[in-house]
Amino acid sequence: MSVRISHTVPEKSAEIFLPASKSESNRYLVLNALAGFTTVIEGLSEARDTRILEAGLKELLSGKEEVSIDCKDGGAPLRFMMAVAAILPIRVLFTGTARLLERPVEPLLEALRELGAGAEALGEEGRGPWQIRGTTETNSSVSVEASESSQFVSALMLVAPFLRTGLEIHLKNAGFSMSYIQMTGEALSRFGARYVWKEDRIRVEPGVAPPDYLRPEADWSSAAFPLLAADLAGMDELRFPGLRLGSLQGDSFLTRYVRYLGWKDEAFPEGLMFRRGIRRWEIRPLTLNLGNMPDLAPPAVIHAWLKGMDIRYYGLESLARKESVRDRVLGEAITRCGGFWKVDDGCWHYGGGRKAPNAELNTQEDHRMAMAFCMMAIPFGSVKLSEIGSVEKSFPAFRREMEKVGLVMETFGHEAG
Repeated sequence: MSVRISHTVPEKSAEIFLPASKSESNRYLVLNALAGFTTVIEGLSEARDTRILEAGLKELLSGKEEVSIDCKDGGAPLRFMMAVAAILPIRVLFTGTARLLERPVEPLLEALRELGAGAEALGEEGRGPWQIRGTTETNSSVSVEASESSQFVSALMLVAPFLRTGLEIHLKNAGFSMSYIQMTGEALSRFGARYVWKEDRIRVEPGVAPPDYLRPEADWSSAAFPLLAADLAGMDELRFPGLRLGSLQGDSFLTRYVRYLGWKDEAFPEGLMFRRGIRRWEIRPLTLNLGNMPDLAPPAVIHAWLKGMDIRYYGLESLARKESVRDRVLGEAITRCGGFWKVDDGCWHYGGGRKAPNAELNTQEDHRMAMAFCMMAIPFGSVKLSEIGSVEKSFPAFRREMEKVGLVMETFGHEAG
């Protein structure tokens, strides 16, 4: 269903309630499930990915010998559950949306086969559906190609302490998003698992000591959208209960970005506050490497382009392997709005004019594209998008919270089919 995003003048300050970190929630869920559900996890993410993972884990651990799990569009749930299935005496068929069936998992399948499980793609050229035949007789070391997704490494790390001998993981061609591997290591530590990461090898020892209670941090990835929208809309203050400085989430880089824009951050008892300050320096052309925070790219690119900032981006290779081919979808939207978007030798760059699009923008049903494109309504007055429902994947309360920064969303048309 299409949606019209309209901009109204917001209050100068607002309090934004973010979802819990999907990344932290998903890691805690896997560890808690394999540890026997002994930890009380309060405030789990309500994102669709987390709900898919939670339901799937219960199915995997139900005692059935054969199950089928529809991961819908959830890349992280798929990869994490593949690793879980590989260490259980079970046969699992994993399916999902057409886009999910195209997303890369072959490096993980190869690692699971090396671990001792049966793992195969049933579609053409490595595409899904996929079948995993698990085993409790696993090997003690594996190698995994890490250049395409850090989730391959994280999936192996999460199951490693539940193997009889633990697991040594050799990272081949370690690429981007390494901060997510650090987050996985922190999750292991909170469950009492011991690990050592030295250069291209991670050794996870067997055994866990689960905590009684955990609560995930608020999600920095989601914070980018209202905070950058507030900057465009001329607001002075935003408060985010549940956020904290010193986060392991890679997208906490957002604090450094908005400090450069002139914002100041300050901790308060419930979370983190951002206030617009007086910027005493000139905004100059920048080069940013977002390899460790690719989910920050959609809001950061759209925000900087709308502000007329000159930024060249590196480290965006993984965007082509997300829920949509994100760099291409970003480029199409910017081009439709009077600008240009080009890629040259690993550098992504935009420029040109900025004008309201004369037709709706296609989000490709990608939640981060939908959320980023909403910001265009601030300078343009309004913008039409092909849908907004995809935001349920990571930020279910997006529509309500973005009204606080002046973005009102009205659906129109009819449901397909």
